[in-house]
Amino acid sequence: MIIVMIVSSNRTNIPIGWAWGPSEDEETITLILELVKEVNDKIETVISDEGTALKSAVSKVFPKANHKLCAWHISKNIANKQVREIFWCLIRADHPIIFQTLMSKLFKESNDFPQLLKNGKMGMFSRFFEGVKENGIITSSPCESINADIRSLKDKMPLTIFHFLETIGFNRCLDLLDLQTEMTPYYTKRKDHLNIKAQRLQIVKEESYGTSRTIVDTLYQKKGIRWEVNTRNYHCECGKYTDRGYPCAHLVKAFQDLNEPYEKCVHPCYFTATIKNALKDLHSPVSLSVLEQDESLFPPPAQTRICRTKRYLFGFERSSNKE
Repeated sequence: MIIVMIVSSNRTNIPIGWAWGPSEDEETITLILELVKEVNDKIETVISDEGTALKSAVSKVFPKANHKLCAWHISKNIANKQVREIFWCLIRADHPIIFQTLMSKLFKESNDFPQLLKNGKMGMFSRFFEGVKENGIITSSPCESINADIRSLKDKMPLTIFHFLETIGFNRCLDLLDLQTEMTPYYTKRKDHLNIKAQRLQIVKEESYGTSRTIVDTLYQKKGIRWEVNTRNYHCECGKYTDRGYPCAHLVKAFQDLNEPYEKCVHPCYFTATIKNALKDLHSPVSLSVLEQDESLFPPPAQTRICRTKRYLFGFERSSNKE
């Protein structure tokens, strides 16, 4: 079963397209993407596990979209444990010096690593390259939680699963429409975490002037690391603003030092008004009771598989020392 998901700025996973096929083949994926295109032909980003059929279908249906890769799926194909650990450290690097050090370590550890960086994978680290704004994503696993949602229906007729997906997607959209806050709850949680982290950061006064600030973290694992921040263009060397569309802790500290609000640089997607505007034409699910039953169709054979239903914690939830 092929399912297309979208993720809201409140981290709500919503299924928007699905199809039943013999395998994850290009024809089935193209069918779903074409349906999505009929509704919105301005899709700018697609995230996948780098499957061959997926890559081909995306390039055909949305040739101008940024096709980003999931680091979690890529890491599964790295057999060398040391290389895999360095790879994850690279993904989470938050300073150019750390990035460069890890890259040097990686090439010493494995001569085959350049092969791993082909076909756009280097884009996952692009926040450390001047002028590149097409960063990748750490994991697509939150979207895969849909597997746990439908596991009890795996021996049902495909249409029953389709109806279930439409219903849970509709209900999750209603939950978003019911939000009463100005900003999404997810952003509010991140904001609280960033404010706490900013408290431990320090401004290097003799290296700061105008809208520029030099910041150090007394608890950072590498001593002597400095972050150059400019509140005028929302630049920080950690590159996280480009990734997420809201300030990192370094920018928060700089805005606080200037006694200025930083909400002005938060992307509109984190405002609930943006979400409600996107969902203003929401339609109710199609009822199964109005459809005729096709006696020639049979459900697939029952399969049992252990699935994890526990929600993956975000990094800032796992540790107060991580952003």
